[in-house]
Amino acid sequence: MKLIRDPVHEYIRISDQEAKLIDTPLIQRLRHVAQNGPTRLVYPSLLGTRFEHTLGVAHISTRILETILNKDLYDDSQSDIPSEFLKVAAADLEKCLNLEVENDQETKSRLMTILRHAAFFNDVGHIPLSHSLEDSFAAVFHKSAWSPWMPGMKWHEMLGAELVRQTDIPVDKTIKRGALLVLLASGVPAQKARWTGIIDETPVQLAQSVFGTLRSILAGEYDADRADYLLRDGYMSGAGFGTFDLPRFLDSMRLVKRLTPQQGRPHFMILPTIKALSTLESTLLERYKLYKWVYFHHKVCFFDELVYRSGREIFAKPEIARQLVSPKIVKESPQALFERTVTALTNSQDELPPCIILSNDTGRQWHELNREFFFPEQGSYLDDGWFCHQLRTQNEQGFMKPCKEALVFRKTTCFSMWKESLQFEAFLNEVQRQVPENFTIQEHTVSPDRVKEFLTIPWQDLRRHSKEVDIERGKRTFARIYEDNLKNIACAQDSSLVPIVRCNDWNLVANLEGLEVLKRDGTLVSITKSSPILKALSGLSDNLPLYVFFLGSERDIAELKQAREEKDNPLWHDFLGAVAKSLVQTVMQCAAKKDDIPYLTVPLQKCLIE
Repeated sequence: MKLIRDPVHEYIRISDQEAKLIDTPLIQRLRHVAQNGPTRLVYPSLLGTRFEHTLGVAHISTRILETILNKDLYDDSQSDIPSEFLKVAAADLEKCLNLEVENDQETKSRLMTILRHAAFFNDVGHIPLSHSLEDSFAAVFHKSAWSPWMPGMKWHEMLGAELVRQTDIPVDKTIKRGALLVLLASGVPAQKARWTGIIDETPVQLAQSVFGTLRSILAGEYDADRADYLLRDGYMSGAGFGTFDLPRFLDSMRLVKRLTPQQGRPHFMILPTIKALSTLESTLLERYKLYKWVYFHHKVCFFDELVYRSGREIFAKPEIARQLVSPKIVKESPQALFERTVTALTNSQDELPPCIILSNDTGRQWHELNREFFFPEQGSYLDDGWFCHQLRTQNEQGFMKPCKEALVFRKTTCFSMWKESLQFEAFLNEVQRQVPENFTIQEHTVSPDRVKEFLTIPWQDLRRHSKEVDIERGKRTFARIYEDNLKNIACAQDSSLVPIVRCNDWNLVANLEGLEVLKRDGTLVSITKSSPILKALSGLSDNLPLYVFFLGSERDIAELKQAREEKDNPLWHDFLGAVAKSLVQTVMQCAAKKDDIPYLTVPLQKCLIE
């Protein structure tokens, strides 16, 4: 047994076998992958990496599993639930993965080993700067329909599962590598999840199996991942947010049994009890503040956008693309590939097929991820150092020069049109004045108030208006068209200004509405019905959905800043009006391009005329 000192959890315990696991290149690479991307450029002390976060997630996951399997913490009417869970778990382990267990204690030990191993590998798929560069990767490479069993997973989760599949890792002898892959994949929503095996002649979905229950500890609404990053990022940033009563939070966790449509087979969820409502309020409020004031700080959004754009340029380079994907061509059908995956999971002698299959814009053939690109025998790993090296060696023509200066040297002359809600509200008032009286969609007159309302809703709310919406493509397309319109301002003023539009997509409201807690009588109740504070928080949409930045010479940026500070300055009034008018033109253009961009135009039209 080894002890690791940690500023958040004091001591984290790992076994000798887990120490060997942690010392593999797969996990050691995370020491050089920033937990919060370029946020450190705004909060200098926020220097945490995915490595220490991984250790923290393993620590909290262990505490949660120990709590939910402790019979003494349950009321008399629910004290049998942990035993029932262990019996179902034993059946799932045997039928899905061919892992036999003799008693509850052995089942508990196997589950703990699988969970801790999965926690250590949960973030190994993160590329440099974590989520900040993930969108760049997704913009160049695409998931194929041939990917056999992860249709709803996030990019870093799929990449991580594939790296685990390709790597010879020293897993504990009591489990199999297939168990890790199943657990890494079981976070797929129930309606998309595919079954992993047959139990009593019935197909079992991943999300409804014991693996779905364990997965919720790593990636659920009340999970170890969020608990650790709230405490860790709040402490390391120095912002004063993120503190909550972790022991009370963990001690409140319970197993809740529900019957599934699959012949009454029990499914187990993990929920907190209503006794810990004050801690849950604190947790969600701290999460709200951390997102609003740290993760979505206006300057963080600016640097994040530079990371996305520079990363897209780097990944699109042919020499990078050829290294990232191997030249294998997949010939099997999706169904055949999936069936081979299921068979291989229960037979350790069979080779597992690829978990994710990629394509890129350089060709239409499907390729496998190349592990050697992450861990080359010679050269640097795919980590933050690699990305920094790519920035330093890039041709400094065009947009890459300001990206390099900002991200490597933090040298930037940037002007933000607004930094907080009151400034954005003032801008929207100007937008209202710029909406023409004859703005119509499908013979419906669109009022200035309706345009303003559209510009304040979270992007993900467009899903309520149309199933055709593609949030990520829609945001990027809208930003690109708006930037093209803003460039006319710089041309008209003969200035050096270069516009950068950032569309945000984060909404705490959607995450609160479906949250439940366990009442004293064993029934469930919505957390918003239990807490007036959280009900009020659920009505908020306080995130700015849009940022507009301008890069330029020191003289041009200084003139803009001075003009904004001077009351009734005509230069600022004209500039603000031009930026607002460009936004109105963008809305009108996007509403008219139904055939070109239906994934954006259709929901936008419905939102404006409903």
